[in-house]
Amino acid sequence: MIPHSEVAQVAALEEYRASLIAQYGPLIGGRDLVRSLGFGTQAAFDKARREQRLPIRAFRIDGRRGCFAATAELARWLWMRQFGEEETNEF
Repeated sequence: MIPHSEVAQVAALEEYRASLIAQYGPLIGGRDLVRSLGFGTQAAFDKARREQRLPIRAFRIDGRRGCFAATAELARWLWMRQFGEEETNEF
C-alpha cells in the first residue's frame, strides 16, 4: 500500500504538470523553455545544449526553428528541483 503522503505528492505533481500543459501546451520552446530551465540567455541555453548539459531532453522539429521539450518532462524536472529530491539525469 502506498503511504497517503506519497499519494498526495503524486496528485500534486499531476496537478502541477496539468497546469503547465494548460499554459504552454504539450511542447514548450523558445524563450519560455530557456527561462524555465534557468538560462539567462538563448546563447547560454545553446551552449549547454551543444555540450549536452541540459537537464531534460530538448529536440528539434523539422520545419520549425529552435528547440522544444515535452512540457510534462519540464514539469517533472521543476517539481523535483522545487522539493529538493535528488535524481540522476542522463540526457
